[in-house]
Amino acid sequence: MDWSRFQRQMILPEVGLAGQVRLKQSRVFICGMGALGNPALMYLAASGIGQISICDKDTVELSNLHRQILFDEKSLGKHKVHEAIKRLPQNETQIKAVPEALSCDNALELLSSHDLVLDCTDSFSARYAINDACVKLGIPMVSAAIHRFSGQISVFNFGNGPCYRCIFPNPPPENLVVNCATAGVMGFVPGLFGLWQVQEAIKILLGKGEILYGRILFYDALNSSVHYLNHKKNPACICANHTRVHFDEGDLIEEIEAATLLNGLYSEFEWLDVREPFELMGMSHGYGGIHIPLEELSQRLSEVDKDKSWLVVCKIGERSRTACEILRSAGFLRVKNLSGGLWSLVREKRRKSLDEN
Repeated sequence: MDWSRFQRQMILPEVGLAGQVRLKQSRVFICGMGALGNPALMYLAASGIGQISICDKDTVELSNLHRQILFDEKSLGKHKVHEAIKRLPQNETQIKAVPEALSCDNALELLSSHDLVLDCTDSFSARYAINDACVKLGIPMVSAAIHRFSGQISVFNFGNGPCYRCIFPNPPPENLVVNCATAGVMGFVPGLFGLWQVQEAIKILLGKGEILYGRILFYDALNSSVHYLNHKKNPACICANHTRVHFDEGDLIEEIEAATLLNGLYSEFEWLDVREPFELMGMSHGYGGIHIPLEELSQRLSEVDKDKSWLVVCKIGERSRTACEILRSAGFLRVKNLSGGLWSLVREKRRKSLDEN
């Protein structure tokens, strides 16, 4: 990798080589390759994100061109995701095209291997599907919406913060939904909010700055006004349960949330890290234990003491859940999975630090 491309941001003390490595190891999902998704993709790729998946089933229309700046007349009638990749300058980022609509049927599968999701869609059904999948997977969601000359943005499911349903429990009736096609929009407004989404995404991935969660930012371009609406986690919401249980092939896999773990429980476990060796440089949990990559675990079970209580960790909690299944099948009874993985631990530590300050 040619690090000189990112030299101007790497000299920032908040980034440095370690931060740039973290960005390189990150995987971001952008749902919607319209007016928000276009600038978000451009700047995330330019920042050195390792992998970006872009999801949209639509083709380019002439009315898109005043605000969807990756496209022009030659793009008309072609899939947005494929055109976006073709027109983006080649750099260090791997971009995967997903030319389909995101729904409750495919959201978990599409989002499961990612660290962060940008909700750039104008579809409420997709937004709620994204939110529910992010809650289940322990992935933060950066959501923005625009209307004429104004817009709003917030971060949901970050640390122990609220999810989208905490403030908007159910989708509005279809006959009340107004989009750009009917209400209109100035092209620069979604451009501003797409970059605002990038701002929050980069801060989350680096673990730096004050994250925009627990409040919604509203901006009106006609009078250049900014105001906030504070909101809290709803104890009756789907995201409020801190202990999740998964049934896989008849085995009970118990999970523990980062917020619960940091309440003094971390010392009760031996830690088993199943990430790949190259991942250890970018993020260390600092609690000792042993490291056995998931692919080697079945052959190295003798290194894991059956008499101890094990907390199994990986980056986002998916590989570690598989590791828990392997251990349970081998007769290990005292194993728990870190829900959301080490990213959730980083986010929760950051949240606690902000609350204390």
